[in-house]
Amino acid sequence: MTGSPVSQETPAPMNMFAFQVYYQECEMFGLVAKMLIAKDSSLERPIQSSLQENLRDIGKRCVEAMERFIEDYDSRELLH
Repeated sequence: MTGSPVSQETPAPMNMFAFQVYYQECEMFGLVAKMLIAKDSSLERPIQSSLQENLRDIGKRCVEAMERFIEDYDSRELLH
């Protein structure tokens, strides 16, 4: 699949919901990392790469969920 992972036919509420879930998960991971680093500043470097990897994983999961939703939505449209 090339281009934007979100189809233009995807209903706006689903786009907003997927973005909110992604944003909330990223915020939670970031907040936990900040709290850990605040308690022990020596954790900053080791946590940074793990945080980046986890944020990429979250993004990938959200894109995959959106792609599945679009495929399901499109297949329903073909039936009508």
